[in-house]
Amino acid sequence: MPEHQYLGVINAVELRTLAPELPGRPGLQGRTPDDYRRHADLYDQLAGIDVTTNHVCAGNVRRLQDTTLAGEFLRAVRRHGVQRIHGFGFKLGLLKHHAYIDSADSLAWSDGARRRGRPTEDCRRPWVKNCANHLHYLLTWRAALTDKLRRHRHRHRHRHRHRHRHRHRTRAEQLPLWNHTAIGAAPAA
Repeated sequence: MPEHQYLGVINAVELRTLAPELPGRPGLQGRTPDDYRRHADLYDQLAGIDVTTNHVCAGNVRRLQDTTLAGEFLRAVRRHGVQRIHGFGFKLGLLKHHAYIDSADSLAWSDGARRRGRPTEDCRRPWVKNCANHLHYLLTWRAALTDKLRRHRHRHRHRHRHRHRHRHRTRAEQLPLWNHTAIGAAPAA
């Protein structure tokens, strides 16, 4: 992992050198929460890039997104001082870790369309094999995910409100209600 982290920093520096006008984001990776913190420090030590002032991408979490370990990774990154985290590949893991993620992207929508193996009934191109690259399928998938997140958030607030009458707002309540254009698409700058 150290070599992979080193190469990630070198690639970030090279991209910034070749195209400084493009909004590149540092990517943190690791197998443990300490790996993520070390990778953040490596950006600063090798390249003078302060990840706490950047919108940082969390890698390697995608496969673990619905696990407690993913939450530990994301909390470690937050505790390190990172203010904005983009979660690669997050979909239903957003339900569990929404308090730590500011934006996300996922290709799950196209995987679902591909597995379906045929176009949807409302597809304007019924001759195609599937709707994996169709905007209508993406928008339907995104609306369903956004609805799940909204309902999850409402249940979470409702339960919490009954336990504590006087409380401060949680970080999740301070974030916008998952209207990120990045869900289902490439992250915005």
